[in-house]
Amino acid sequence: MIKTHPIRSVLIKSLAATLAKILVLAVVYHLAARLGLKMAYVQANTSPVWPPTGIGLAALLLFGYRLWPGISLGVLIGSLLTGAPFSLAMGLAIANTLEALTTVYLLRRTVRFQNRIDRIQDVVGFVFISFGCTTIGASIGTLTLMLTGNGAWQNFWAIWFTWWIGDLLGALVVAPVLL
Repeated sequence: MIKTHPIRSVLIKSLAATLAKILVLAVVYHLAARLGLKMAYVQANTSPVWPPTGIGLAALLLFGYRLWPGISLGVLIGSLLTGAPFSLAMGLAIANTLEALTTVYLLRRTVRFQNRIDRIQDVVGFVFISFGCTTIGASIGTLTLMLTGNGAWQNFWAIWFTWWIGDLLGALVVAPVLL
């Protein structure tokens, strides 16, 4: 029988637990994205309500930044499974991941956000930071659609606004419920 070092055993278990959380987040994010896309009306990749934004924010707030690959994988694999070209899927994964990471970073750094959301500064900070940071996903995502030929430039602002509202509603409605 081979004995393993206790520290190595703990590290392996910790890594396995983190990888499991990343995979669960990727699956949940993807399933929520499929639900969100059922509400798309301006453009096939843009929904007026985007639950995955709130799911991603809640996951990073609850479990830490190390789960960010779950957001990227959920978007990337989900986009590819729905027939999106790789360049579009990659752009969307970058957009959604950067949005979530930036939001969580600013919440933690500027308002010292607490997941209980039981202080005025948590509520106000969450609303204002969500208003600003959801422009990241909307901007990168809409530009990706245009640059990959999957969106018409004359529809840029309609797509951008729908994307922004969808992400904002996902953040403001879904994340607090999960937290």
